[in-house]
Amino acid sequence: MISIANPERIKPGGFQFNPLEIAICGHSNSGKTTLIEKLISSLSKTYRVAYVKHGHKFQMDTKGKDSYRMCEAGAKDIITCSEDTLIYQNPVPQNRYYTATHVLSNADFVIAEGWKNTRIHKLVVLDDEIDPDAFTNVLACVSVGERPAGLPDKFLHIDLNDCAGIEKLILSFYEQEISKRKLNGLILGGGKSVRMGSDKGELAYHGKSQIQWGIDLLNVFCETVYVSLRPDQDEKSFENASRQDDVFIGMGPMGGILTSLKSDSEAAWLVIACDLPYLEKESLEFLLKNRNAYKTATAYNSSSDGMPEPLCTVYEPKAIRPMLQFLGLGYQCPRKVLINSECELLEQANPRWLDNVNTMEEMQSARNELN
Repeated sequence: MISIANPERIKPGGFQFNPLEIAICGHSNSGKTTLIEKLISSLSKTYRVAYVKHGHKFQMDTKGKDSYRMCEAGAKDIITCSEDTLIYQNPVPQNRYYTATHVLSNADFVIAEGWKNTRIHKLVVLDDEIDPDAFTNVLACVSVGERPAGLPDKFLHIDLNDCAGIEKLILSFYEQEISKRKLNGLILGGGKSVRMGSDKGELAYHGKSQIQWGIDLLNVFCETVYVSLRPDQDEKSFENASRQDDVFIGMGPMGGILTSLKSDSEAAWLVIACDLPYLEKESLEFLLKNRNAYKTATAYNSSSDGMPEPLCTVYEPKAIRPMLQFLGLGYQCPRKVLINSECELLEQANPRWLDNVNTMEEMQSARNELN
């Protein structure tokens, strides 16, 4: 791993478009666009790479074309689509950051060109006129050949032609950002258990309540564990976890997951339901071993229908954005979020791991099997 030089210049404070992003800055004809092209060509073989350029005033369409005419007529959102391409135009500049963030949230990471006056971490392509001290959050300076004689020691330098070294630096930076994330645990215990007729979290299959069983599993892997409950639920008896009342009321599991993502927006969350008696330590070990922190989430496919299972899943910090977007569209199903997001999906080594129990008959059958 490459060490990032001069860490005091790296200032936290959120992100512009994506939690994992880097900008490459420099004057015209400095070689930055060619460098970005080479980086994207290499990185896109493994990752979903997004590119955003900060350009000067420009016109997407030429005068007389249909989209140009509709823009002139007053349309504020214009989409041109073919079988393999979709182009979105928004002539209203006030919400450009919101729109770009929305569009780029599914990318594994973003490589930006320009954006020198933003908080994005940067590679600065040097020339005779550029002053790296004028930039914030500089990861490294880039120029052709050896380190320039006048470049202060506090700046890391890489040869512009060393594309592999620059790529290694970028991935090292992203891995450092990922390694800073806490992994919190959440057991969803706020269901009303209508079909069961009694609180599923209080049922025992392993000599203790399902909530305590889930807490004990999560504590093996997580820094802090919470139990998601409805505000009107009675106090529960459990150890080594904290109660967390849903602030998104009446939304089922979606409410509990969103409450957690909102309460600690920089952490990843390992979420499990309380009605999974076949869940084992090996289930979570395999999930975390194969976690892809670049994606929105890492989840198992259902053994019954092949669809993503949202209630034994690692949600990364950026998962809150698509969840809120789906909620705004009237959807309260976390599975729909996973289906329509870039997720890492795994097959279950044991097809019974995520079998849930909803009725008294299923409960008795599970107890007989587990005993």
